Amino acid sequence: MGARIVCRDQEGDILFSACMTQSSAMIASQAEAVALWKTMKLCDDLQVGEAELEGDALCIVKAVNSKDESWEWGGQIIKDIRGMLNNRPQWYVNHIRREANKAANYLAKIALIIDEDLVWMEDGLESLYSLILQDKIVIRSS
Repeated sequence: MGARIVCRDQEGDILFSACMTQSSAMIASQAEAVALWKTMKLCDDLQVGEAELEGDALCIVKAVNSKDESWEWGGQIIKDIRGMLNNRPQWYVNHIRREANKAANYLAKIALIIDEDLVWMEDGLESLYSLILQDKIVIRSS
């Protein structure tokens, strides 16, 4: 299973993208939580001031935005994500439909075949451009 990140500006244009390796032993929701954590760490390293973090895993989005304590497996990473969000009031986590997340899903497929983490700043993979445009159309029509 692989983590994928697509960071966009206010216009929906790509700022950076990444594919990251993950353990194949994780279930999907655990992988989504770890991917969100890695995204937040990368945004922190790049000193991103304002961030709207989007994910298509509704259960993870609800868990990190909830005030309830999580006792299920992976609850610690949810707690860590909440802690980082508490320290960054300009960061938000929102749900996005899978149809508006084609670029990230494409990167997830690439992440399955790589051996090391890859990050692209601004200019990403050429094959992402058409998917970015499709995502922008779906996001604007929502």
